[in-house]
Amino acid sequence: MRLLVLASTYPRWLNDHEPGFVHELAKRMIGDFKVTVLCPHSPGAEASEIMDGVEVVRFRYAPEKFELLVNDGGIVNNLIARPWLWCILPLFFLCQLWALIRINRSLKPDVVHAHWIIPQGLTIALARVLGARLPPYLLTSHGGDLFAFRSGFFKRLKLFAVSKASVLTVVSETMRKTAVDMGVAREKVRVRSMGVDLQDRFVPLRAAELEPALSVLFVGRLVEKKGGDVLIKSMSGVREAFPDVRLDLVGFGPEEDSLRKLADAMNVSDCIRFHGARSQQEVVWFYQNASVLAAPFVRAASGDEDGLGLVLAEALASGCPVVTTNLPATLDIVEGLTSAKVVVSGCPDALAESLIEVLRNQSEYRNKVMRERPIIMNRLDWQSVAGDYSDILKLLASRSPS
Repeated sequence: MRLLVLASTYPRWLNDHEPGFVHELAKRMIGDFKVTVLCPHSPGAEASEIMDGVEVVRFRYAPEKFELLVNDGGIVNNLIARPWLWCILPLFFLCQLWALIRINRSLKPDVVHAHWIIPQGLTIALARVLGARLPPYLLTSHGGDLFAFRSGFFKRLKLFAVSKASVLTVVSETMRKTAVDMGVAREKVRVRSMGVDLQDRFVPLRAAELEPALSVLFVGRLVEKKGGDVLIKSMSGVREAFPDVRLDLVGFGPEEDSLRKLADAMNVSDCIRFHGARSQQEVVWFYQNASVLAAPFVRAASGDEDGLGLVLAEALASGCPVVTTNLPATLDIVEGLTSAKVVVSGCPDALAESLIEVLRNQSEYRNKVMRERPIIMNRLDWQSVAGDYSDILKLLASRSPS
């Protein structure tokens, strides 16, 4: 059977720092399907290649130096940071639509998996309206595409995109409620998270291998919804308790300059290291050696928020305690875990208080993480997650006309 995957965020090359969860799922489908991914081209990427057994086809949507809509922050954040990219957006849709129609004709897939309601879900819905003979398709929302841009116009676009899908999966219970409240039929929506490689990649070190240091870690795109500004504001209080503490910021995004200026204004820049984007292999080392991960998620002004904070699972699986905020999606991961502390979103003082507690009791919290690691394995390891998606896709493929 042939599976066509549509995505916007996708690794540009092996060991890219871009979020790789769509690729991680796609490569785990090759036992059941012959998998082809259609995604946008980016500067420096190949037009087509085989990655881990997955055929990747990248469509062009602008001169290469202007193909900046997708990477290093995501579409929503890049549109906010660079308003001129709105001029590129119509070209993106048209080129993706044409690329989809062409690859559907040549590939003749048995089933399609489209990631993100907008733009991929909207594109495949439009292709169907225009008469393209597409097979049944699964549409997956990851958070920003559902939460951001909630005006009547965008709501109608989202409902149109979802209406043509056979099944809508969302990555958290909170997103299911949001989708149903928006008008999506309850029976069409299923909760299926993305996964984490907890077997081979995100694993803890032995105690003797740890590099002892007082360090707070942040991993993620430097965008509003990740709450980097809240974390930097909290560091004044943390440093009063621990003068030698270090904050490692691992990630890249449009808010980096403003975060650096905030660190200077708060007089904490000397204890903060901006490491930029790092590969998944490098990120594992940071998780394994950090005293605590801070994931201070907030709801952005646009309404965007994290759908599922997979960094929490990555950190906990690597032996690192976490402090996060009380946005609903995070609770799907840390519910019932004593190795994770949850504080009020957007409050630097509350964040600082919990970080200080974990730093004071590092051994206790690391022991909690190790005891609770099997719970995370059961919830989010790719082995079970990929099986769930494969079952849905195989069922849809069986409905495809021969």
